[in-house]
Amino acid sequence: MFPLSQTTCQQQEHLSKSRPRLILHLRARSFDRNNVLILESILYFCKKAIAVNELTVSKVEVADSRLTVSFDCKGRIKKFFYDNKFIAEYDTSVEEIPEATLVIPFLATIAPIAWVNQAEVFVETVDETFLSSLDHIRETLQKFYPQLKFGGKIQAEKIVSPHVNTRTRRMALFSGGVDSWATFIRHQDENPILVSVQDVRFTAPNRPSRYHDLMNVSSDYLKRAFGSVKPENRIIRSNLEYVPRLFMLDMLLISAKEISGNWYQGVMHGLALTGLCAPLTYLEKVDKLYIASSFTADAQLPWGSHPEIDNKIEWTGTRVEHDGYELSRQDKLFLIADYIMRKDSKLQICTCIDNLARKRFNIGVGKNCNQCEKCSRTILGLEIAGIDPNEHGFSTDAQTFSRMRKNIEDGTWRFGDDERYMWIDLQKHASNAREIPHYEARILIEWLRKIDVKSLKSSAYRNKSLRYRFIRKTRLFPLLMALPYPILQLMRKFFGAVFG
Repeated sequence: MFPLSQTTCQQQEHLSKSRPRLILHLRARSFDRNNVLILESILYFCKKAIAVNELTVSKVEVADSRLTVSFDCKGRIKKFFYDNKFIAEYDTSVEEIPEATLVIPFLATIAPIAWVNQAEVFVETVDETFLSSLDHIRETLQKFYPQLKFGGKIQAEKIVSPHVNTRTRRMALFSGGVDSWATFIRHQDENPILVSVQDVRFTAPNRPSRYHDLMNVSSDYLKRAFGSVKPENRIIRSNLEYVPRLFMLDMLLISAKEISGNWYQGVMHGLALTGLCAPLTYLEKVDKLYIASSFTADAQLPWGSHPEIDNKIEWTGTRVEHDGYELSRQDKLFLIADYIMRKDSKLQICTCIDNLARKRFNIGVGKNCNQCEKCSRTILGLEIAGIDPNEHGFSTDAQTFSRMRKNIEDGTWRFGDDERYMWIDLQKHASNAREIPHYEARILIEWLRKIDVKSLKSSAYRNKSLRYRFIRKTRLFPLLMALPYPILQLMRKFFGAVFG
């Protein structure tokens, strides 16, 4: 604190301009002038401390195949992080990669969090091309979520363009699901390296798992997924889902009238997953990285993996391409069915990312639960495409299809905008179904053709709506954001319907 006797005219002027009503009240009551100045000084520095809102990368470390980025937070942004260590573990050494490339996976994960908190990010060095692409992505997110303000800035001591040799190889993110299989089939002639991501709680093994996996992929699955075709597979293990407090970020989306309230899906995953691949693209001389589309233009949903985001992501020597946007999910299943009949009769699909369902039915990593909404619609889509799901990663019986109907009628499954879109797509293609392998599936498809899928809702959806009304309509969000995180966690535990 500066000595009161040496207070400058400039500081005095600032203090008088920002003087709160409390100070004026004290002056009116003739409090001792020195005491008032002390209080003014305390308030001035408290205000200055509160105004600090920044994230600083303190260290980028590499030990053989493991990348660790340590960071510190000050101000509002601090409560949006569990951990201050971002870790990515590759299946090859990354020690010879420039730091400007190594920091990309971290920045790709935290940049939107910094923007939505209007926080400054300080880093020693950054790739010039990637930094420029982030500006375009921020503009897109602002367009997707106009109720939120995406501000802040990433500042680097050195902005560089790492030297890269000629790049000609291709790479594709591969989850084993319908979308990534379609992208592989479309670009198989390019011999793409397939990259899968596993979420791992490196520094917090006791922290509860997320309800959904990044990708439900294991080494065992990758060995049996392909028949005669043997592409090059790589696995990255990362704690990118466990570093941010996604619950807090979900609440931010709800405050922006986004009922789905899912930060990972709505904002994070396209940029984070592609950014995670940057070190591998440097080592493998990759010029193009494919990420499979989730929807077509008909969906009109703000989504974290979208052509307006993915096609703007690039770093020195590599650009990302959002693949298959012209194909609906059922179009992709027809494409996969043709490929199975033509080239790979042993192809195995692994689409289940429902952690809770797999635990309930004691299903391991790299396998489908055959019960959740996503597994069910994939099973039905394969039936419409004329493919027996039992031969390609799923297990069905006489009760499977009657159970699907019951879950839809009872509202057991969550039907948000994205799920409804997928079932409407199934309904559209039901009239073009090929020879359906199972009689029970035919009965369900006939029923599906007659119902109003657009009106489908569920108990989970209604809970989301309740959460939306509680936070948005009662204008409690600023108060909730001011609460310490442990209190918010307790509120989440006891009022699950509201907080989701």
